[in-house]
Amino acid sequence: MPSPLVLVITSEQDTHVHVVGELLSERGIDWVRLNTDDLFRNTRMTLHPTTATGQITILDSGLTVDLEAVSAVWYRKPETPSTSHMQASGGHSEQFLEAEAYEALLGLYAMLQDKPWINNPLTTRYAHRRFRQLHVARRIGFLTARSVFANDPDEVLAFAESVDGPLALKSLGALAVTDPVDGNVAHQYGVLTRTIDRDTLGELRASIENMPTFLQEYVDKRYDLRVVVAGRHVFACRIHSQSGELTRHDFRIQTKNLHHETIELEPELRALLGRYLDEMGLNFGCFDFVEDADGTRYFLECNPNGQWLWVEKKTGAPIAAAIADLLADLAGAA
Repeated sequence: MPSPLVLVITSEQDTHVHVVGELLSERGIDWVRLNTDDLFRNTRMTLHPTTATGQITILDSGLTVDLEAVSAVWYRKPETPSTSHMQASGGHSEQFLEAEAYEALLGLYAMLQDKPWINNPLTTRYAHRRFRQLHVARRIGFLTARSVFANDPDEVLAFAESVDGPLALKSLGALAVTDPVDGNVAHQYGVLTRTIDRDTLGELRASIENMPTFLQEYVDKRYDLRVVVAGRHVFACRIHSQSGELTRHDFRIQTKNLHHETIELEPELRALLGRYLDEMGLNFGCFDFVEDADGTRYFLECNPNGQWLWVEKKTGAPIAAAIADLLADLAGAA
């Protein structure tokens, strides 16, 4: 009987895959890494859509994946396929090649729909939406901060007036945007959570119509929490984000310099984590909470494809082993 085979769909820059890959190898599970950003530079693909069969060969490793032999898929951190090597003439030609390359990648995902995933990319796209996350979280019993998204200045300002306390201004997804300058040189701009007062919102009134705004009640937090759930394993980490002014509102700006501590969550909260993942159709998620001075915890978001390796390095939590275990279960090896 052939060994289980895990296909890992990721990108060249991802640092998480090798850690889990070593553990899969120790368990006797074959795995192949497919970097989507070099999909057409470092691969040869032959796909037969009518039979959902085909092969992918990774040129630098010499490994070949038969789609029928794939036991499970780990959808890690894929990027849009690069078409820079195709020497398009620019304009519409370049746009066409990029669209075709991306559609081919989505088509590959569709051909693998019957395989078990961490997490299925179609489910991931749906589960990543912040509005859906907040609705499901509140409905199942998590505490959430009141929020509004609008480009109607009157609605934004009315919401601000209804909040008895500070306001948080947030982006919906992007942590940073990059403005390329002179080839490889780029300017990067952070899009981080910050507080905003009602007077400033009033001054920005004319811009709100063209710049939709996502506002939340600001929770005066004592700690941030990152909670990683992989199958039945739960790893909770308290991040001392209030130890410095720079990280008070958004710890992501200087995460590695902050003190992290492993904590145990109460059974009720652990049960809600499982229920949330079930509602979203996920088996893995990176949850963010804030904890106030009274120990009350508020749900912020759940990234179905979030980062976790830094938590393992800071706390020693065996997250990689839990993901390897989950992949082994999905691949039918455990």
